[in-house]
Amino acid sequence: MSVFRLLTITLSGCAILGSALVVSTGAVVDQIVVERASNIEKKYPDFSRLGDPDLRQSIEIKYRNGNIIGIVGPKNRQSVKLSGISPIAIDAFISAEDKNFWKEPGIAPAAIFRSAIRDVLHPGHRPTGASTIPQQVVKNIVMHNPPMTIKRKIDEAILALRAVSKYGKKPLLQLYLNEIYLGHGAYGIAAAAKTYFNVKPDQLTIAEAAMLGGLPKAPTSYDPIAHPHAARTRRAYVIAQMLKDGYISSSQAQKALASPVIPNTNNTSAVDPSSTTQVSSSAQGWALEAVLTQWNALGINPPTGYPIQIRTTISEHLQDLAQHALQAGLTRWSMHLGWKGSIGHGGFTQVARPDNIPFWLHRVHITSIGTGKIHGTTKDGTQIVLKEPDHLRKNVQWPRIGDMILAGPYMPGQKWQIGQPTHLNGSIVVINPKNAHVLAISGGNIYSPGGFNRAIDAVRQPGSSFKPFIYLTAAMLGYKSDTPMLDEPIALSQGPGLPLWKPGDDGLPPMGVVTFRKALSLSLNDAAVRLLYEVGRKNVSQVASALDIYDDVKTYTAALGGQGVTNIRLTGAYACLANEGYWAAPTTIKIITQNKNHLWTAQVPVQIIPQKAIDTVDKAMTGTIAYGTAHAIADLAQKYPGLGGKTGTSQNYRDAWFEGIWPGHFAIGVQIGYDQPKSMGHDAYGADVALPVFKDFVTSAFQGENQKNNQK
Repeated sequence: MSVFRLLTITLSGCAILGSALVVSTGAVVDQIVVERASNIEKKYPDFSRLGDPDLRQSIEIKYRNGNIIGIVGPKNRQSVKLSGISPIAIDAFISAEDKNFWKEPGIAPAAIFRSAIRDVLHPGHRPTGASTIPQQVVKNIVMHNPPMTIKRKIDEAILALRAVSKYGKKPLLQLYLNEIYLGHGAYGIAAAAKTYFNVKPDQLTIAEAAMLGGLPKAPTSYDPIAHPHAARTRRAYVIAQMLKDGYISSSQAQKALASPVIPNTNNTSAVDPSSTTQVSSSAQGWALEAVLTQWNALGINPPTGYPIQIRTTISEHLQDLAQHALQAGLTRWSMHLGWKGSIGHGGFTQVARPDNIPFWLHRVHITSIGTGKIHGTTKDGTQIVLKEPDHLRKNVQWPRIGDMILAGPYMPGQKWQIGQPTHLNGSIVVINPKNAHVLAISGGNIYSPGGFNRAIDAVRQPGSSFKPFIYLTAAMLGYKSDTPMLDEPIALSQGPGLPLWKPGDDGLPPMGVVTFRKALSLSLNDAAVRLLYEVGRKNVSQVASALDIYDDVKTYTAALGGQGVTNIRLTGAYACLANEGYWAAPTTIKIITQNKNHLWTAQVPVQIIPQKAIDTVDKAMTGTIAYGTAHAIADLAQKYPGLGGKTGTSQNYRDAWFEGIWPGHFAIGVQIGYDQPKSMGHDAYGADVALPVFKDFVTSAFQGENQKNNQK
């Protein structure tokens, strides 16, 4: 007997019970089935998509190494093959949802009869379901869950039979287990196993499998986090069914019934189906934020229904180190400005950990205070000895025994130091100049979803870190490293009725005639303003526009960094200096694909600046490190020949910058300042605030073969 004839007989029986098709019932139903089956695949074109093992309508974002940064979109879902699911979990779903799954052709005739009887006894009520797993698959994926009607049920049954015949039961079961909503924002068994139990689907126990198997019936009502009692009751039913169906023994059933509903509630994480995947670290969060910003800016409108894969340029390893280096720099300068005191008095239950501090700052309970040292213990009992920094005594009560303070290693492997929460903030951008790929990017101290990404969105005054592009323009016009320049005071007109403008003091007396290289290395203000005047704002504007820094250099104050720019744009321009004049817009995305089709690929840098001019500026910037404003990292130049860079300090010490390059290897930009611009102290120069972040990062990230691996 064909499956379609079986369907006709089944529906005919239902029709007789419902007395709706009493006359010539068999023939009429047979005709209905034939008519609806004849064009059903045209009516439901998504039927062909059942052959695709992954139907997520989401964006999967991966680091350069292939590890997941996040899954973004309407559904928190992870695909997994049947071989990656515990067999007992498969059994649990079959017992709970479709116990005759392996025996029946895709519909359950007996269940349909029972459903028809209920519908006769309760006329006017919504028709009942009687859905097998194949029926649920076609209802949700092919038919998009339309309102319940008799005609819909006929179509659903026809499609279920055809699906089993065309694709087979195992692929449909795999699709079902990956697509079904299992509450708490989790779609599919992999996401649910992670959400509720923090395990992979092949690690599920009988108790865990039974709980998940009971969720499809009413995922919200049986959510074990929100409704543990209801979840336990439902789980008991599924365990009983598994015992009845022979999947487990009586002793296994008793053990499963005695297990807690949620073994460890600390492992659970609510994920709203309309939000991004939960972020576990600030490094991950800023990476995800940066990629989504670029994705949205691209404006790609891919076909619906298939998942989108974004392979990023971001190195997971470098991202973590960049975040750590930025946080260390912010904490360090905050402590330089003065310690704000202990965070409380009492034990770990009395004094909570602040929520706006890096993960590496720990609570330390002071147990004793000696000469120049503080002794304490962490929450896990580790004994800590801290050196008393001189600036601890500024305007705060000295710590007492029993106080709780914050401490940790500012960078991996360092000794523990006292720290504190800070409102100081900033950003760091790391670019591979060979292809303009962003290797790491952090938009601030602590990430919060939808937060302000300072690397991309904060327009800040770059101070002297813009100067190299004035010198680059001059080099394109024929200036050389030894071209003489004049470093003497200058006053320029600001327009009718306005006073003359004079550059601010750079801390050095006028040096008279100096070379092009020395003027840039020492960051001489008067020389830079004179050079901008000589080469012309129009020419500098053309260079700045080509490198996507500014569309137009509006005033001569730009020579001192008075015109705002974002970190990613400025660092992208420095990447051109590190790549022989080749430039492309910095990208966090390497390639975007959907259903094996390429939707977008990052552009390849093209040469827009002559290499000769680049070499002239690069050599001058090595002097910045050898004897200029960045001489504090002169030791790094021994390890990285050709290392160059430029410090930047904005007016009133409101922004501190350092832009560093190692030609052919990296361009790194660091910016630090308060979100509401204000002075960071009278000594907050770029060399003192931002440069240490650069040094921390480079020292940790680019060492020997490790550097080569990071560039792959």
